[in-house]
Amino acid sequence: MKTRLHWMVILLISLTLIFSTVSCSKKNEQTTPNEELKTGTEEPNQQTETFQDQGIYTGQIDNNSVEIRTKNEIMALQLTDEVRQVIETLVENDEVTFEYEKNKVGQLILTKLEKINSNKTSQGKLPKEKDIEIFVEGTKELRKAYLNESTLGYSIYVQPQFTFSGEEPGKDILFWNNDGNYYIRIEKLPDDVNIEDMRKNAALELQTIGKVYERNVEEIFDPFFRTAKFFLTSSTSQLTQNIMLIEIDGTLFKFKFNFPNGEAAEGVTPSLWAMLKTIDVNQ
Repeated sequence: MKTRLHWMVILLISLTLIFSTVSCSKKNEQTTPNEELKTGTEEPNQQTETFQDQGIYTGQIDNNSVEIRTKNEIMALQLTDEVRQVIETLVENDEVTFEYEKNKVGQLILTKLEKINSNKTSQGKLPKEKDIEIFVEGTKELRKAYLNESTLGYSIYVQPQFTFSGEEPGKDILFWNNDGNYYIRIEKLPDDVNIEDMRKNAALELQTIGKVYERNVEEIFDPFFRTAKFFLTSSTSQLTQNIMLIEIDGTLFKFKFNFPNGEAAEGVTPSLWAMLKTIDVNQ
């Protein structure tokens, strides 16, 4: 009996040692793959790829990002310190070239930005013709326009369906060939003009149509014209007249718009607005 008990004790001790050894072995096996996995996650240094493009600067989204419209898409780009000073010199609809990088989470980082003057050739001269953007009922169209020189010291691109000519001393007129009542009178102003006096005189001029309203320039449909000093309007059921004072290339211009409220207005007035955006002051 004692002999049998002796052997049972020895057997239990042996089994305990065996299980202990197996357990330690499994623990060691589990540790090794984890260490290898941790080592495998270390990525080698990769060089960031830089992309180049050009487009239309449409403005800041917030203090840290801007929006640029290219031929293929509208891009939101994060600002870097290198481009913040350039942003301060731009206005909406400026044409720009830019470089950007894509970070690990897919954000586009703007690293270089430069304004370009697409109106001029590499020799600094304006081309005789070019396509200009027209927005008709929310759709963008490109239409051919031809260079016209004003005796007042600026140029403008005009579509074939319109005429541009001198009208009065110090004033030009741009009108639709099919109906001359659709027109814009353009006046280049001296540097020392008093803006408040111009505002009062413009209001008196429009009072012949009806009650005069001053619109918030930030609500103008095209960002190009939102830098206007003022925008006054007056209308009847048959006619709308507007007067705008705006600075282009450091020069003040007065635009007087005369638009009949007819069916043709939807197709004609977008072209007139678009042609104004091509004004280039002679340097």
